[in-house]
Amino acid sequence: MSREALLKALGQPDGDSTPDWFKWKQKRIECTFYPGATGICEIRFNAGFPGALANGLKLGGPADQVQKLYGKPSFTMRRSNGAKEFEYSDKGILFWTYRGKITQIVVFKSYVPTKEAKRASGNAFIETQTREAKAGNYWAKYRLWAAYQEGAIGVPKDPEQAKQWLGQLVEGAYLATFRPTNGFNPHTPGEFLAEFGKHSNLMSEPKSVGGASFFRTRAENGVLIGSFITAYPEKMRKAIGDNPSLKLISIEKLTPEMFVRYVASPQESLDAEEKGELDTARAREPAAGGKTTELKYDDGKPDGKRSYGDSGEMIRFTLLGDAGKLAGIRIHGSRYGLPQPPREDFLIYVLSSDMSQILFTEKAPYKLFQRGREKWVNVNFKSVHEVPKTFWIVLDFKAHQTKGVCVSYDTSTGGNHSKIGLPGENKPRDVDFGGDWMIRAVLAAEP
Repeated sequence: MSREALLKALGQPDGDSTPDWFKWKQKRIECTFYPGATGICEIRFNAGFPGALANGLKLGGPADQVQKLYGKPSFTMRRSNGAKEFEYSDKGILFWTYRGKITQIVVFKSYVPTKEAKRASGNAFIETQTREAKAGNYWAKYRLWAAYQEGAIGVPKDPEQAKQWLGQLVEGAYLATFRPTNGFNPHTPGEFLAEFGKHSNLMSEPKSVGGASFFRTRAENGVLIGSFITAYPEKMRKAIGDNPSLKLISIEKLTPEMFVRYVASPQESLDAEEKGELDTARAREPAAGGKTTELKYDDGKPDGKRSYGDSGEMIRFTLLGDAGKLAGIRIHGSRYGLPQPPREDFLIYVLSSDMSQILFTEKAPYKLFQRGREKWVNVNFKSVHEVPKTFWIVLDFKAHQTKGVCVSYDTSTGGNHSKIGLPGENKPRDVDFGGDWMIRAVLAAEP
């Protein structure tokens, strides 16, 4: 297929494409060309591409199916972050996998590799890329470094050559890291990148790393952190400062060691499987066994979330009658920290109306909460508890930097029923977000 045929099929590529690297981010497709040639080198199908191969393999599918269907690969490669490549040269296809999933599928013209053919191809590649690199093309320098570093495209591994080109790649390059703020909560790299693009036209350039290249995301404590490599640190600082949904964490000079780790890092998303609104997991079977009713202030639509390492979430409820029976609670939130939940419980206190007495205490396992998108979690008590007309529910997750739960809040009620504190504190603090916690009291129906 020629460039012309490709453009006819897919349309014009994105603005940050280069003459030998076309990108269609919305279609999740990239295409590379041999420098100076019109024929296609590779077509890459990236995460999010919805199609599948005739044999059923698709992005996001199980990695172990690759060798089951294709057999032993012609070449394999493993990166320091655990990503693996399986190339089937005679079939014209290769797969990248990570954490047991297929993350990229690449198709190319099939060939039967021989030592002589690999050597000739490698020599031609080095000659062409070296000429462009000496003329100042950053991407040619990058391709030379990658080839010598990994032993790819017929080029044998050469640590000294790789080191030489790596030194040139980090000259004048900076790493900018930033996070979402003011209620912006992206769950995918695409959402994050789209928000950045609303307030900035920084991008990579055809022969330079430009204003924003090598976009990466990492999940940290239930939040997606974004980063770019940039040649214009002050322009990047301004672009992030002008975006009300982003907050700059740091801009630092790149070192060779940082660059190697960074480009090998994957694009992370918040846990993709956590898309449902309601959590079907329960700590126990319902205590009441019959119908229940809920006391709530929220409208079901979160406006933000909070976690407190030295305190807890407090919310006051008032019954229509003089007393009632509390069978459980519902909490809208998500866990942050390590992938595996702590093997411990969090505490649920129920206090008297003046907060002077702990009426009873319940426990529930941390594992009820998953990382990623906030959703409803049901906590059913071992038995129903009598509660007075007015009472407080207090959550204590004993949170710290690597363990905790972000509880959602809703601003539709003005925050007249919620506080921040724990039992025994002299004066709980007012909430600082003008809303109420998305915590609901579940009352057992009267017999």
